[in-house]
Amino acid sequence: MQRILLRDRRAVGVRYERGGEVIDVEASQEVVLCAGAIQTPQILELSGVGGPDVLKDHGIDVVDALSGVGGNLQDHLQFRLMFRCKKPITTNDDLASWWRRIGIGFRYFVARSGPMAVSINHVGMFARALHDWKTPDVQFHIAAVTAESVAGKTHTWSGFTFSVCQLRPKSRDSIHIRSGNVADPPAIRANYLTRDEGWRYSIAGVRLARSLAAAPSMANYTQSTYRPASAADSDEEI
Repeated sequence: MQRILLRDRRAVGVRYERGGEVIDVEASQEVVLCAGAIQTPQILELSGVGGPDVLKDHGIDVVDALSGVGGNLQDHLQFRLMFRCKKPITTNDDLASWWRRIGIGFRYFVARSGPMAVSINHVGMFARALHDWKTPDVQFHIAAVTAESVAGKTHTWSGFTFSVCQLRPKSRDSIHIRSGNVADPPAIRANYLTRDEGWRYSIAGVRLARSLAAAPSMANYTQSTYRPASAADSDEEI
């Protein structure tokens, strides 16, 4: 979708492109914009709804001056800690073997079980990394898989991931259009860790994740911590 069609500040339809043809279609009832946290402000601004300064900078006529569009962005910065596993029981191992891949599919189609029947994160947890709150202050997602990036190619070794983030980040910033072209991704300014407590909770959360991986109950599984590469040696351990 390229934009919302507005008449007298009222949404009456949408404009979209199909097969290179730009099509305008009017709604018989109402228009509901559900484009997520990233593209909702982008589409609103492209439609002329947003802060006048932002819209004028990109040659877009102001239809409805709403300076709050694209502002007050709040996001949870996640730190992913990857660990080598002593046993070949992880999703990394499943995906490294053609036979085990076939087994994954067979288990799902026959019994609706196995890795395909669950989220990539097998375990979720809320915990207190610091004692400033009486309730949990960090959240964990734990997966039996590792990769250099989200949705990236899995490593060839057995591994699992602890992802941890602060529950109540106070850092704020914005999402705004880069141009008047819907194909250009918006400029996302997360402003991570600009408040001191963000650093405190992040450091405490990472320390908690490491302590969990080193717990006696994990002794049969945790082999070592893996540090993703920023240089040529991608298998450097700490």
